[in-house]
Amino acid sequence: MVSRIATVPYAETRRLWPLGAEAMSYRVGDLLGMTENGYAALFDQRQPLRFLGVSEEQVQVPPGAAPGQYRVCVDRPMLLSVRMNNASPHHVGYKAYAHSRDQVQLQPGAFGNFAGVIVAVLNPAEVLLAPPQRSRADASGVRILPGDQDQVLGRFALYQTIFVPNTAPITVTLPPLSATQPGDILRFVKTTPNAYAVTLQAAPGDSIEGLGNFVLSAFASHVVLVSSGDLWLVLTHRAG
Repeated sequence: MVSRIATVPYAETRRLWPLGAEAMSYRVGDLLGMTENGYAALFDQRQPLRFLGVSEEQVQVPPGAAPGQYRVCVDRPMLLSVRMNNASPHHVGYKAYAHSRDQVQLQPGAFGNFAGVIVAVLNPAEVLLAPPQRSRADASGVRILPGDQDQVLGRFALYQTIFVPNTAPITVTLPPLSATQPGDILRFVKTTPNAYAVTLQAAPGDSIEGLGNFVLSAFASHVVLVSSGDLWLVLTHRAG
């Protein structure tokens, strides 16, 4: 079970949050994230999530429930202690990412669900974590995509640095520009030493400087894209 350390009055950190339609048992102490549709869900690596807080109650969502039909009380502490395998004092200052309902990990995983920064190591299996500040969109951390399958990104990918260790040609579809604001940034790096292309595809109706896609084809090639609200602009890139 996750424990909380709050530096503001306890009542001010609690919120009722709607749950999605997935049949699920939520327990006291579960780490929770917010889905791109605004619902609370277990903070793990099954989908893109932003850290939301810690469950304050037990809730059972039955099969056939409607999205938002059930809600959970969420505490949003300033600091929390949480499980992590093989924690070491030198991990202080490291970013931590979702692993499961009560555990974090150093690896960003396929969705890069950023849990916060480690501020203390309590023992080899427990760290003290400062959750991400929700007002800082650029605190989104890192994401490592699977190397052999196409991907479609949503708005939670914005501001992430996305590493692509592709072992085959793949296509990564960008978030729709309608989900961005001017100045929102995406970073991509191809990390495998092969000639398999990573095609960054604009969403239907969007463009990358007037073109439908941008290709990374060599090891260490990278690109930084910025949204103008109307199109993606290439801030900087390296061919490889």
